[in-house]
Amino acid sequence: MTAGFSLHHLGLVVEDLDRAVGFYTDVLGMSREGRTEWTTIAGAPLGIASDTVELRWAFLGLGPVRLELHEFRGLPVSPVRRRTQDPGLGHLALAVPDMSAAVAALEGAGAEFFSAPNLLTDSPGQEGDQWVYCRDPFGLTIELYQTATPAERARAMAAQTERND
Repeated sequence: MTAGFSLHHLGLVVEDLDRAVGFYTDVLGMSREGRTEWTTIAGAPLGIASDTVELRWAFLGLGPVRLELHEFRGLPVSPVRRRTQDPGLGHLALAVPDMSAAVAALEGAGAEFFSAPNLLTDSPGQEGDQWVYCRDPFGLTIELYQTATPAERARAMAAQTERND
């Protein structure tokens, strides 16, 4: 079956649920949709080799996308952070209306940017769009993406034409 699928949510494991909820709601503007405090459930359905696990979680919303945050208690964790190129969830891309303001807000909240914003000049249909990757304080790679206005897109396309001539 390939028809009928839609994205329900993305899950992220964090070390401090309260801090993560604050970051994603205060800095990224996500809404609080639900939360549980410490509960004990079977580990096997989560793919964890333990009879039971203690966790708490929160659901946050941003438009049609929901982010589910999990905090586990009493389980060993790896000190190694996932790299962008490692298999698995590569990044969460967020559309932003103002790249400079978004970068400033995330930097102020402790995100580590990999570069300055990049301008797309040779991707058909995306000329003038901007993008940048960062790692948030919880290890998730986030891409900020600003779509160009029609005037910005026209300028970027004209500049690309001049470079090609």
